[in-house]
Amino acid sequence: MTTFNTKHPIPADGRKLNVCAYARVSSDKDLAEMSLETQIQFYTTEILKRDDWEYCGVYADEGITGTSIANRENFIKMVNKALHGFIDIILVKSISRFGRNITDVISAINELRKNGVEVYFEKENISTLDNSSTIALNLYAKLAEQEAKNVSENVLWSVEKRMKKGRYRIPVEEMLGYAYDGDKLVIIEQEAKVVREIFDMYVEGLSISYIAKEMEKRGYKTGMGKTQWGNKSVTTILCNEKYVGDCLLHKTMQKHMSSRTQIVNRGEKDAYYVKNGHPAIISREVWDKAEAIREERRIKMGKSKGMVQPPKSVYAGFGLCPYCGKNYYIKRLSNAKEGIKKCLACGSNRAMLTCRESESVFLDDLKAILIKQIGILKSNPIEFKNALRNTYVGNKEALQEKVNILNGKIDNLRAKYKAIENKIGDSFNALKNEIENELNDLFTVKQRTENELLTSNDAEIVIKQIFDSLDKINEDNIEESFRILFKRMIVKNRLDLTFIIGNENVTNLNLLDLKKILVGSHQIKVRAQHYTVKFGIFINK
Repeated sequence: MTTFNTKHPIPADGRKLNVCAYARVSSDKDLAEMSLETQIQFYTTEILKRDDWEYCGVYADEGITGTSIANRENFIKMVNKALHGFIDIILVKSISRFGRNITDVISAINELRKNGVEVYFEKENISTLDNSSTIALNLYAKLAEQEAKNVSENVLWSVEKRMKKGRYRIPVEEMLGYAYDGDKLVIIEQEAKVVREIFDMYVEGLSISYIAKEMEKRGYKTGMGKTQWGNKSVTTILCNEKYVGDCLLHKTMQKHMSSRTQIVNRGEKDAYYVKNGHPAIISREVWDKAEAIREERRIKMGKSKGMVQPPKSVYAGFGLCPYCGKNYYIKRLSNAKEGIKKCLACGSNRAMLTCRESESVFLDDLKAILIKQIGILKSNPIEFKNALRNTYVGNKEALQEKVNILNGKIDNLRAKYKAIENKIGDSFNALKNEIENELNDLFTVKQRTENELLTSNDAEIVIKQIFDSLDKINEDNIEESFRILFKRMIVKNRLDLTFIIGNENVTNLNLLDLKKILVGSHQIKVRAQHYTVKFGIFINK
């Protein structure tokens, strides 16, 4: 039996301690000892052996670096639950699994310790509730951080060495025209034909927006496999030196050692330009002509290389068209009577009118609508809270129903196996093996689902966080704060708006059939005509 030398005191009311585990697991499914299923099984067994412990699941982030907690969704979820009193002890295999950034590790531990939550590191045999643990934790955390730094430096050194020798591998996954046959880079002629057509049309003087439209008409797909072409899809191809057989190495670099964020290399590191390093799809002559045209157009439009980009608008990625799936962008409209007005318009119509179902929304109207929507939420806290509770409790009920269905399937298979258990013969043996394999698969799915049920967001915590966001919104300066609560806006038309609260990922939603709640209305004027906008919220779990 594994010994966990935890230091957490027994609760005064005699209840069991709520115990969970945290794991960062490898994305390599071949590493069975690191798999989530293996760790769920291990911690479930060990925690249930203790009569004074209540098993609360395994929170795991798969295939994610430990140098930052920013993208570790389940780590953040676990800490939030612990700080709200739902977890007493967190078991972790080692400090390096908890994190490799000393600032993140110590900050999280101190916050948890202040709230009476213990983190126990099995490998180092350290409890954060032990008064003598601080020095050891700092030491181990520094070693973990240094180890991550050394690994990163070694990888970067080997990459740099290959670059100096002109050796490289092109990322062809989202690029037209190339593929790898083993280690050999080969041209895919069917895709290369599209690239050549784009360059030929551009050299002939046709605009990027026209070329994009023409690619769609001809039914070609982008490097991402999409049938819709935007200006960016064409520009990316025209600017890619790889199509002429060259390769610029070190275009980007890591922002800093503890982050995987890539930034543009503006001279901080040596860049290497390899000429004629691989098979070319277009000729040098065509490339040079295209470069000259691009430079001429840049100068004509008053744009220069290295120009500082304007700050990102608060509306970027907010509006979404349910018809074509494109984000809305800010469009400036000029009117002799009203002057310049801004509106949000469907991204498909930036160059040409391709999404005829979409309608624009004036920003002045949108600000007034957002303020009204916030007022409705604040005026109806009980209805809002019940709606949130129904959404997130309903998610748990759906998971429980899935577990019940899996249990039913497992029972049926067990009954089938029992009926043939004593039968002899090749056909019966094959059937037994088939049932055993199916049972193993079902047990794995059930194990994952039960763990998801244990570690899913607690409704009351989510409700508190959403109400905290609502309180932080400044209605006097709505643009500065509305995005902390409203994640997306679905524009069915200018008179039908739905604001998404909760999860901003709307991929699996039927955007044309969202049931709005806590609805309101607002009068707008369009070309001397008055209309009523209906708006409301949709809670996305």
